[in-house]
Amino acid sequence: MAMKQRRVRDGYMDTLLRYRPCRYKGRVIMLNNETYGNGDPTLGWADLVGGGIDVHKIPGDHEAYIRRYVKTAAVQLKACLEKATKCE
Repeated sequence: MAMKQRRVRDGYMDTLLRYRPCRYKGRVIMLNNETYGNGDPTLGWADLVGGGIDVHKIPGDHEAYIRRYVKTAAVQLKACLEKATKCE
């Protein structure tokens, strides 16, 4: 591995090891593909989100939901955004 690549990789790993996320007080919406996170649908984020997490499953694996089901993901995202910005 070239010296520059090694420095970039080492810097990236150092940043990952030092990062400590803060708790977010609001609510989070997650769009997950149907094959990911079957054990924990929040993918480990529940402890960092104070307002709860709404998990929405999109058909397919990571590649499929980005390519074949992009319209489905877009419809779901649009509905979530409309709900989040709705005036009561």
